[in-house]
Amino acid sequence: MSSLKYMVTLAVLIMHFSCSGKDDMMETLDSLMKVDTINIVPSFHVADTLLVYDTIQVEVEKFFSFKTESQTSNQGMAIYNNMMFQCYHSNNIIDIIDLENKETVASIYLEPEELIHCNNVYFGKDFYDLNDSYPLLYIQKRGTANKLNVYRICSKSDTILSAELVQTMSFFYCKSSISVISRVDKTLYIVYSNGENRYIGLFDIPLLSNKGINLDVRNAVRTYYLPCTKTIQDTACDDKYLYFLCGLHNEGELWKIDMKTGKAVIIDLPTNKLKREPEGIDCYKDWIIVSFIDHSVYKLSIN
Repeated sequence: MSSLKYMVTLAVLIMHFSCSGKDDMMETLDSLMKVDTINIVPSFHVADTLLVYDTIQVEVEKFFSFKTESQTSNQGMAIYNNMMFQCYHSNNIIDIIDLENKETVASIYLEPEELIHCNNVYFGKDFYDLNDSYPLLYIQKRGTANKLNVYRICSKSDTILSAELVQTMSFFYCKSSISVISRVDKTLYIVYSNGENRYIGLFDIPLLSNKGINLDVRNAVRTYYLPCTKTIQDTACDDKYLYFLCGLHNEGELWKIDMKTGKAVIIDLPTNKLKREPEGIDCYKDWIIVSFIDHSVYKLSIN
């Protein structure tokens, strides 16, 4: 029901029930409200289905493990040049790890602002200011919050960094979600769930001048059905593929998806001796880097 139609209906109901009593009016309003939320899975979601190939084996190598001031588990992470930005559960710290030296060189302390679970982290392609050292950093809170914060990374030096919140996005008509921005065409991919079903919605990136954005996943430019039922974790993009990490302990999966053809392959992580819960993913040189819940980091080579 549209907002205008609802307001007109409400006005008519108020006039109609002015003499009938409050209980009758509230009962009728409740009934109308339920009609709007009875089905949040639009039929067009079945239009484009990903073609899943067989599970493949990959080359796996332990990269490093690290210690952190955070006493909580790893969550999402993002890489820019040689720097890995690692986030955590129930903690507003971002550790910046130099991948060449495998050492933590700086930390950023975000405003708490309900960042209770930095589930999904990635860099965009755009810079807030062309003189900035890093592009915009996107951090999505716990998947069920469906809220994405956009930060400008400010640097006084290589080791003194801070983050300024410049935009927030809220996703509607989904139960949980993660997202990533393509490094080629600046498309915003939202991977989301409605119950047992998973989808990938393609959106134009909102203008940064709009500080607060509400996105309805039903208004995607294009939507893919994703035949996956596992817990969604983190995402990454390179020049061609979308990488989607999902699953808990001893059931982790890495999906490599060609978004031009809609074809995908699945890497079963336990089969490749990676049984811990996967949390963060990004591309680095010729590898896919995956960080796990126990602060360990692995390199995967995928042909």
